[in-house]
Amino acid sequence: MTRHAELQEILTSRDFSRSGHNWRALRDGEVPDDWPMMSNVLLRNMLTADGADHRRMRSLVSRAFTPRRVAGLRPRVEAIVADLLAGLDATGGRADLREAFAFPLPMRVLAELFGIAEEDRPRLVDLVRRGFGSSVMTPEEGAAFYQEIHEVLGTLIEERRAAPADDLASALIAARDGGDRLSDTELVDMLYLFLAAGFETTEGVLVNAVRALLAHPVHLEFLAHGAATWEGVVEEVLRWDTSLFALPFAYALRDVEVGGTALRAGDAVLLCYGAAGRDATWHGSTAERFDPTREQRGHLAFGWGPHHCMGAPLARMEAAIALRELFTAFPDLRLDADPAALEPVPSLMANTVERLPVAFTPRAERARRTREALGEG
Repeated sequence: MTRHAELQEILTSRDFSRSGHNWRALRDGEVPDDWPMMSNVLLRNMLTADGADHRRMRSLVSRAFTPRRVAGLRPRVEAIVADLLAGLDATGGRADLREAFAFPLPMRVLAELFGIAEEDRPRLVDLVRRGFGSSVMTPEEGAAFYQEIHEVLGTLIEERRAAPADDLASALIAARDGGDRLSDTELVDMLYLFLAAGFETTEGVLVNAVRALLAHPVHLEFLAHGAATWEGVVEEVLRWDTSLFALPFAYALRDVEVGGTALRAGDAVLLCYGAAGRDATWHGSTAERFDPTREQRGHLAFGWGPHHCMGAPLARMEAAIALRELFTAFPDLRLDADPAALEPVPSLMANTVERLPVAFTPRAERARRTREALGEG
């Protein structure tokens, strides 16, 4: 499904499930056991739960992942951004912005959010790169990958259960609703969901936003003169070039018609958020145009309804701070490659490019040129 109204209907309708167990082709054995995306379809977390089960998980997670916890991360986000900008300075004026800035920012924020020790972070980075670095894994690779994820996050849970700290892992372990709590498997799957969603969205938003602004420099002028805001840039990129193009799947629970398309009970529906973001029937005749000053009608980049992404405030905060500070530090930032040569990541879901080569004047060099221009030697 590609249109905004269709996705919105599916995301809020009780006629659809997010659980792969309702996929008719899977139940009937039409999907081979070695299908590369099998583990994604059968993963159990808030994203794939329905009804009372979903409400239970979301209620428990909301007790741990509070607005206060997100707001409390702002100083650390600002400090991490400053540190990464210093690292860019040290490159001498050329860098792969995805590798040097867009990737490490959400990874470091998530590591601090989870309470992952400094010495354990390289393994976490390796797992994320393997999990999101290609479109598919072989069944054997997928099984080994998820086993390692459960080992790493399971160890973290054991450590926090023995010695709670002020982090999300400890808060999720402690979260209770009466006598209910998250099981160990649910805890691991929940932490992995936060990791996957928090990394993929923010990294892609940063890369896509920089590409969009460099391709439409007039909006940098608008930003410099207060005619646009960084928060507006983030929202427009989420609509116009969302970092999560599609999400598999939603499953029809009964025969139903959506947007003129007849679906049978058990049919799988691919939700195409990237296409919905440019749906002219919802966003108007200028939907194909990048315009951070537009009045947003509401996009679906973070989902809709019961499954709306709980991490959206954190992703928005990270992206707005990072973009503002990046272009403030390097106002002459420019693409260091032919735009047509930028390779998209090989993925069914992710929408960004493999590398984003940029060039810029380091701050010390810019300061030196300013002093010379003023005759200060």
